[in-house]
Amino acid sequence: MSGIYEKIYVIGQGVPALACMKLVKDRGLPGGFLDTGGPMDGFSRKAAAGCGIAPERVSRDDLPYLFNETQRILVLSASNTIIFPKKIVEMENLRILNYHNSLLPAHRGMHAEAWAIFAGDPLAGISWHVVDSGIDTGPLVVQKSLPVGELTSLELLRRQCALAVAALSEYLPAILRGDAPLIPQAPCTTPPHKRAERPNAGVLDLAWPAKKIWNFLRAFDYGGLRTLGSPRCRIKGIWHAWEGYAPLGETAAGPDDWPIRSAGAVLKNIFPLRAADAGGYDAKSGFCQSL
Repeated sequence: MSGIYEKIYVIGQGVPALACMKLVKDRGLPGGFLDTGGPMDGFSRKAAAGCGIAPERVSRDDLPYLFNETQRILVLSASNTIIFPKKIVEMENLRILNYHNSLLPAHRGMHAEAWAIFAGDPLAGISWHVVDSGIDTGPLVVQKSLPVGELTSLELLRRQCALAVAALSEYLPAILRGDAPLIPQAPCTTPPHKRAERPNAGVLDLAWPAKKIWNFLRAFDYGGLRTLGSPRCRIKGIWHAWEGYAPLGETAAGPDDWPIRSAGAVLKNIFPLRAADAGGYDAKSGFCQSL
């Protein structure tokens, strides 16, 4: 039963959106998957096909036509980078719930997992909230927390995804009935993180305390995804990047490694940046585009 809604759409990309769509499909609810494309496009389409889900590619411009109906529609937004136009948000027949991977109002905007790690937050989490005209500012339906510990951004992101789907499964009956709790967010004056922002503009300061150095390294660690690009640091007056990092002593430091003894860490396979790269560090995106 779809409760008060006649249609349910999941909009987004990658694992979170697909997991939410599978939850809707497994419950026999009338729905569709609106794929926003992006870096996970190939994975999304292959995984969707494996689950028997047929995605429909959409852009921001498609939304007014998709949702211009009199039917009651529930939209579940997960890993979705499209900002809904005001016209869509204010439609009376539409309710949009968004999954955000932080304990709102903390770390609104992009890459919340990395910002939580860099800030040294002991807890991270997930929020399902109503979409309003702001960015991640709408009333909360549910929040769940988890310890950050020594997780990397990729590890935290995966745990948040699982937690978000479990929370949606728990609260979906109340959402469909229309009686899920709506809790206003606490006031927040901190602006949301923009897509181009990077912790400390992507620059590792070797004079930082050990904990902050490790927070920075883990925040940029998305495994092979390189979501935040390649950070850099100045070593002996020259800008360098690196291919990985490890606890000092866990592996023998090689000739191309740089130990940070104060932090008990080692940068693996460091290499100098070309003058053009170092001098042309892209302030807008926060990382060297050529790496």
